[in-house]
Amino acid sequence: MKDVIDLGNKLDYFYFERMNQNDGKYQFLSSPTIKRTKNSYTIYDDEGKVASKLNFYDYTNIQNFDWILVSDLDTKEKYRNRGLASKLLKTLYHDITKTKNKGLYMFVKVDNNSAIKLYLKLGFKKLKNYKIKDEKYVIMVKGDYDTSQFDNMNFS
Repeated sequence: MKDVIDLGNKLDYFYFERMNQNDGKYQFLSSPTIKRTKNSYTIYDDEGKVASKLNFYDYTNIQNFDWILVSDLDTKEKYRNRGLASKLLKTLYHDITKTKNKGLYMFVKVDNNSAIKLYLKLGFKKLKNYKIKDEKYVIMVKGDYDTSQFDNMNFS
């Protein structure tokens, strides 16, 4: 895998090449683009269509909070199991730890086993369970920061 990431110059686009296994055959995904905006990273396929997108919110300046919320991570079905979601999370984490020295957190439905497995593989830890509007979630965090900031939060 080849990665070129220049966060120091605040470039809006990142390029990477990756060999992906699909149905037992390797398929080359030629230079998908990760476009970075203020609150999202998006990977486009060769035709310029969204393949995977990550949205996040940075409340750290407002609430003196050590964590950045990953609010949404979605990969189109035909692009799943190719490492795109992992790439987006790794890129965001790399960016925020270099520039803000902050961690990531997200709410994951407790029955979303494939997502939980992926996040654990990427170094996230389960922090605690919450019930939000009759849905059960687990807060997952990545980063060695003060998790007591979650103790008094009410998400109902």
